[in-house]
Amino acid sequence: MDARRRQSPGLCPGHFYDGPLFENLEIEDRVGGGDGFASGFTYGFLTAKSPQECVNLGVAHGAMLMSTMGDTSQITLDELLHIAGGGSARIKR
Repeated sequence: MDARRRQSPGLCPGHFYDGPLFENLEIEDRVGGGDGFASGFTYGFLTAKSPQECVNLGVAHGAMLMSTMGDTSQITLDELLHIAGGGSARIKR
C-alpha cells in the first residue's frame, strides 16, 4: 500500500487535505476534540460538502470544542460555518 492511500482511505484516493490553522487559539480543555472533529466532518459529509469543506468543518469544530471546558459544543452552526470558512475563531456573542 502506498503512502497516498494511507493518507486518504476511501475519501479521495490520491488527495490529502489540510484543515485551517488556528494560531494562538487558547486551549481550555482537550476533552472531546476528536469527537468535535468527527461531528463537524460528518455534518459536512451528510450535507454534501466537498472533501475540503468536510475537513475544514471537522478541524474548526474540534478546535473550538477544545477552547471551552467540557466535551459539549458551545458554538452555533452559524459560528462553525463562519470559522470553517476562514473567519476569525473569536466567538461573536
